[in-house]
Amino acid sequence: MILLAVTTAIAVAETYFSAWLPVPGAALQLLNFLVSVAISTFLFACLFRFLPDRRIAWRRVWVGAAVTAMLFAVGKLANRRLADGRILGRKDCQLPDSLARSSRLIIGLSSSVNLPERSRRT
Repeated sequence: MILLAVTTAIAVAETYFSAWLPVPGAALQLLNFLVSVAISTFLFACLFRFLPDRRIAWRRVWVGAAVTAMLFAVGKLANRRLADGRILGRKDCQLPDSLARSSRLIIGLSSSVNLPERSRRT
């Protein structure tokens, strides 16, 4: 929720106040990316440190959180560019709708499948 609020505020500043701000739009996009990665790193670090049953050293937690946050941010950027049609080079395709439909289908199928439990040998 925090990440969404911060990135939305930066995007609004870029869109509506770019004429008054002395900062170019590319710098605001870079700032948005860096803030997103920093907040995601902190949130993933909290998850990796306090969620497992075992204690993990902070050094490993920060490395794992940073790598995960970078992959998360790159995936979010690629998804946005794919939805805009910039990767495929087509603006007329209905890609966001098809992505939403396919994700609903995958979630629905994966939640309705009952996998048999593995029997234990005694």
